This record gives sequence, structure tokens and C-alpha cells, in this order.
Amino acid sequence: MPADKEDCKLDLTGKSMYFALSWKKFDFVVTPSEFRGIFSREDFVFLADRVREKTQSKIISKEQVFSDYERYFERIILREDGRTSELWDDEVRIYLIDGEDKLCSDDSLEGKAEGEFKILDSAKPCAKLAPFNLLYNDEKKRLSTAYFEPDGVFGLRLAYPKTVSLRDENGELGGNYETDDYEMSRIYTQLVASIKKLAKKAKVANDNGGVKADFWISKAAACLAGQNFYLKSNGLKFI
Repeated sequence: MPADKEDCKLDLTGKSMYFALSWKKFDFVVTPSEFRGIFSREDFVFLADRVREKTQSKIISKEQVFSDYERYFERIILREDGRTSELWDDEVRIYLIDGEDKLCSDDSLEGKAEGEFKILDSAKPCAKLAPFNLLYNDEKKRLSTAYFEPDGVFGLRLAYPKTVSLRDENGELGGNYETDDYEMSRIYTQLVASIKKLAKKAKVANDNGGVKADFWISKAAACLAGQNFYLKSNGLKFI
């Protein structure tokens, strides 16, 4: 059933207004300039998933995100050697929300980490961007993005809740609601459509033939990312 938006307006400080039950997910790779063109629109803002109290803004400027993605693209997607621990700092992990007025605080970590961090949440479902990981199965001839493989970090996953549970007047989560009526659902759909105008389903092969892949990549990104460490170590190439 569609979500009742009034349920999301409860003032329940310190409690997330919803819980995602299922997700829409889209895995993609584009160049930094293509990323800028796709995500420059003005109908949403980028949100840090956690901020340092009193020293960081919860909203990240788009220019900062574009710079972060460029570094991520160059240091991780284009890397020609194995993963090192410091590369974690270059991963892009952010939320997208259609208005700062929909933010609330989740104090579930209160008292932990010496109170240095606070988790920010949204009163309504928001989208998120985070890395996806490649895992190659030679027997099945499949390059999957469904599993976590540290050396296989590659590209970004744009995700948005498909169904959610909402809090009632007592603060209890319940129900199974579709999210199609939310503004962020429309934005998510349009962002995916914009990426698909630049990209296509990845075509990958090794010396023994084609390999099934389940992510999208632009032509320009495929030309640059062919030397990626994980692809080369598994004898894979874009075609």
C-alpha cells in the first residue's frame, strides 16, 4: 500500500521515522564529468551519513561531492594494484534527500564513541550512494555485484527504499508501505534514467568468452577502467 505521508511528520526525537524493508538498486560507473552532469540538479541535497558534532555540517556541498567522486574514480576505480587500508577513506558514502527540512537526529549512538558522532536521519525515505563490489565466479562466468569482495570495490550503487515500515503515534514501527508517492522516488527514477542515457549494461569477457555482468557503465568510463586491478587479476576486460 502507498505510504501515509502524515505518519512521517511525527515529532519523535531520536527515532528514525521509517525502516526500509526492501530496496531499489542501480549499480553504475561513469566518469567524474558525467557524474557532475547527472547529479548537478537542484531538487535534492547531499547528506553525510554521520557528522562530527558542532564541527561538521550535515549537508555536503555538491562541489565537495563532485571532488570526492573524482578522487574515488581515480584512486579506486582506476587503481592498478591491490587494495590498501587507506583507500577506505576515499570511498563515497552519502545520502540524497529532497529537502533539509526533512532531517531529524537519531540518538541511538548516544554515549558511544564519547558522543563525538551523531547519526542524522530523514523523516521521509531518502536515496543513498555507496560503492558496490565485484565478485567474479569463473565457473558460472559471472561478474556479480551482490557480494562483498574488498579487492573488488568498483563504481557506485544508487539505492532507494522500495517498501518501508513507518512509526505510529507511539513510536512503534509497523506496516509495509510502498514509497512511490514520495518526491524522492521521482528523483531516484529520473537519476537512473539520466545514467542510462550515458551508460549501458557492461559487456565483459575473458579469453574463454563472454562474462555476465549486472552493472551499467558509460563508454568513456569503460575505456578508462579497463586497467582496474580486480578486472586484470581475473583476466577480464570490457568489450
